[in-house]
Amino acid sequence: MSTAQLATRPEVKAAGGKHALENFVVDDLDDEGSREGSPWLGLANVIGSTPENIERYSELTEPQFRSPAREDTDSLPIDITFARGGSLILDPELPESPFLIPLSSDGSAGGRQLQSEVLAIRIPTLERVRSDIARSSQLTIRILPANIANWVGTVELAGDGSLLAVGRFVKPRGNGRSAAPFRLVALKVSLATNDPLAPWVRSDLTAKGYIFSGMQTFLAAAPFKKSGALGKVTYLGPMDWTPSSNPNELEQDFAEELPDVPGGYQAMLWHPGASEQPLLDGVALKVHPVLEGLFPLRFAPTGDNEFVADESTFRVRPVAAGGGHQSALLAAAVKQQVVPDRPKPATEESVRGQAEAFYASRLVAGDHAIVGALGHIMMPSNESTRVADARPQDFGATLMPDSARRALDGVSYFELDQDFVNGVEAERFRAAFLALNPAGLLLRQDVRGEGVDFEWPSRTSWRSLWGSAELHEYLEAYSHLVDAARATGKDEHVFWAAYPMSVSVWDVRGDEGCQSVLLSPLHPLRLAWLAGAEHILFEAENSVQHAGSIEGWNIPLVGPGESSSARMLAVPTDSGEDQIFLGWSMMLPPGKSRPRRLTPPDRIGNAVTPGTAVSGLNATAVDAALRSFRKMHPHITTLTVDLHAQDRQIRLSEIDDSVLAVAEEWGNDDAGRLMGGVRVLDSVKREGPVPKDAVTRMVRENRDMLLTWSRYVPRPDSKVWCNIRLLQDSGTTVRVGDGGQAYGVLGNVPLRRFESNLNRLTERRLSLSQPAVPGHMGWAPFSRALQACESDQSAPIVEAGMLRRDVADVTADWTVMGESFLSPAIMAELMDAHGEGARMLWEWRPPVFERSADVPFMERRPFVSIAKVPDSFGHQLEKLLAKATGQEDTSALKSSVMSKLGSRGVGLSSLLSMGGTHVAGGSRIFPDIWPFR
Repeated sequence: MSTAQLATRPEVKAAGGKHALENFVVDDLDDEGSREGSPWLGLANVIGSTPENIERYSELTEPQFRSPAREDTDSLPIDITFARGGSLILDPELPESPFLIPLSSDGSAGGRQLQSEVLAIRIPTLERVRSDIARSSQLTIRILPANIANWVGTVELAGDGSLLAVGRFVKPRGNGRSAAPFRLVALKVSLATNDPLAPWVRSDLTAKGYIFSGMQTFLAAAPFKKSGALGKVTYLGPMDWTPSSNPNELEQDFAEELPDVPGGYQAMLWHPGASEQPLLDGVALKVHPVLEGLFPLRFAPTGDNEFVADESTFRVRPVAAGGGHQSALLAAAVKQQVVPDRPKPATEESVRGQAEAFYASRLVAGDHAIVGALGHIMMPSNESTRVADARPQDFGATLMPDSARRALDGVSYFELDQDFVNGVEAERFRAAFLALNPAGLLLRQDVRGEGVDFEWPSRTSWRSLWGSAELHEYLEAYSHLVDAARATGKDEHVFWAAYPMSVSVWDVRGDEGCQSVLLSPLHPLRLAWLAGAEHILFEAENSVQHAGSIEGWNIPLVGPGESSSARMLAVPTDSGEDQIFLGWSMMLPPGKSRPRRLTPPDRIGNAVTPGTAVSGLNATAVDAALRSFRKMHPHITTLTVDLHAQDRQIRLSEIDDSVLAVAEEWGNDDAGRLMGGVRVLDSVKREGPVPKDAVTRMVRENRDMLLTWSRYVPRPDSKVWCNIRLLQDSGTTVRVGDGGQAYGVLGNVPLRRFESNLNRLTERRLSLSQPAVPGHMGWAPFSRALQACESDQSAPIVEAGMLRRDVADVTADWTVMGESFLSPAIMAELMDAHGEGARMLWEWRPPVFERSADVPFMERRPFVSIAKVPDSFGHQLEKLLAKATGQEDTSALKSSVMSKLGSRGVGLSSLLSMGGTHVAGGSRIFPDIWPFR
């Protein structure tokens, strides 16, 4: 320490700061330090020279006392680079990121002498240094622990005047612990107190580094601490610094179990002179921008993960294997990769599974036909054929099985002009899509002999695209393509341009035309939503807790139909095994002149159509509803659940799975056991595979659990009696019209969409929604692309209603549904108009922040429940209102209280206990919210 290292008056004042040392008289500090032989004793002498100094000394904080030198450490880092250029830092974004220093043999000492390349260590100085002072310095770099390596070099000045230590790290043949081939070391700037550079160089400059053999192939994994820094390294690889000369030892296999840590691991695969790019579970790894043999990756083990580098294989698995996710979106939230295991056969054979394999395999193979058709696949709803049977049609403009296309020609006049298909806007879109490098991102080496050399788009990470110029151009090219299609005035052009990388479903035997559109994760709007959501989930620390608030099924919400008078409307759909198909969106034709039911086709090709829930009810909402009901009815010993459907609908499997998961938990948990078990009544109108195998397995594994699953035929004039009725389709009818306003809201990262308009019932008892998003809101390229898809000459208007029979139902204690197109306030008004008066009560309950172990944490949707009000509750409320108002007849006011509380989402289902406290609470809340009606 010297006078030059203290925070002096001019510097402190120039920075506008205040420091306890700024007014010290330190002119004699250097002389006193030399006289005492210690800078600290010299400082003590200076402090004690005047009463004023002693008083100022008393104001020093502990950090100021321990390090009175300047504390601008963030602006004065050490940097280690190759002399030829390029920093050896692992990741500049990491706190205290280490440097990686590979050592190799120069052929001396029998090949056991290892050294680094010539390096330049940039050392920060407090002031500019003269070249003669630098040349006379004995500054060196110490390595701790000792005996790992030695620094051999000189001190120089760079062209810009910065101080450099230039040389090599040299390691002789080690012994004991120092012989380990991968070591964490501390690199410390060392110089004597009387060194010519002492006044200009801080003596506490250090950096972390990994010194390792650059001649061996290995894998190192360091866990992330809460601070973001790296913890203790796990090393997999040879224990010698130099490769073996035995050819039989070239093929190596290493395995290790890693503990589960919240932040995951920093994996560092070192593979010098790679003949092929190393792989993780068949997916190529990206090389470090400077270190050609380093392949870094933020990683969390999800199963039997395999790193493969030519002849070397590194198998990593979590200590408690069995976790992990199929969806790249879910995997990002837990800082993992997708599990290496392929999806279940039923998932692969589904229409979305077939389409994923079709897109990925053709793109990886470089098939130009799929790009020429903009990835638009047309499938029949009434012919049994596979997606893989699709062939180029219409001169390459679309992809469709030959027989289905011939059949469609007999009932439809869908034709595209080649001038538009091959026009400037279409070619720009094709170029923008290829610029994303989909073939490279979807490539997967078949390291397990499964016969698969590609990865599904839904299992591929897209977060690297977020914020990129390529994604920006992809969205802009899409907007221009749709706008150009509208300018032609031809409906087929608009339909074709709006749905690239999508599967449209057609009635090839009748007159229904396009019955559905499935937008794949490669569609511009879907891909941008996926990339943004995955980026946020991966970067956020508390992703899992808040992932339930992300929702993307309604991006886009509205799209063009096959004709100018037709529209398509997105509906919530089954997200598949482990929510693997979250990146997909499904659209159905709504009503044109009047609201109609949204009905998907029974089949798409040879596969069953994915289940839809127009109300928005999904597994997470069902789980939350069942638990909420149980809390409010703890006395019930047998729970009867009605999976109701009055009309034909495709079964939503995730609802069945959620009911079974809760039933299994309540059958095994001694504390919360349902003594009478669970009875599930399943309407035969719900088409699709019944979970017979799952029910049989659960009963066999737990003989004490009581579970029955029976089918029944619903009758128009009566319903079965039950505790809780789950409405997958609440009888919602929808119409999409024109002439609306843009009341939609989006953030800069489109995690979900909102609407700022106040929904109210029209004279026809329909909910009116205007969800369009202004093109300038949020991230402009995304908003413009969304506007191009959803709006034509004006923004869309969505009108929705609900069948009276479901509002007036009194055969269930609770009737539960989602609220995708009807807000709780609208449902409350419908209840007042069609319900049973005081016998019903509404509640809105968002399960966004609730967690259950067996329920996915993405897209946790709200549910709405209709609950019967016990007579005792109504009587107590009437007594309280009579006491408060002095009136004898308060029945009308009682209905108003319950209706208003329910419509405001207060949650009166949580007030259904018989205690007077809940009744009083509800009556006291009412006056507070009445002015806001």
